[in-house]
Amino acid sequence: LAAIALKGGISQSELVDIRGSGVYQHVPELVTLGFVRKRRQKESRSYWLQVTDKFHQYFQLDQLPQQLSLDLSSLSHDEEE
Repeated sequence: LAAIALKGGISQSELVDIRGSGVYQHVPELVTLGFVRKRRQKESRSYWLQVTDKFHQYFQLDQLPQQLSLDLSSLSHDEEE
């Protein structure tokens, strides 16, 4: 779920490369719970996965990309010192 959220959307095949074949069991559960939207990609056998509004509301992460970029920028600044 975190990989899908952090990427802002990811193909299921790419997620399998990252997380392994357990994705095929986890994704349907996340779709059923309403945290992930699964759509067939055009001209591909894979699906495109994105987190839903329910995910953002449930985890209170409306600003996830902005929070992440702020965290990463402060981290890289600390490493330079």
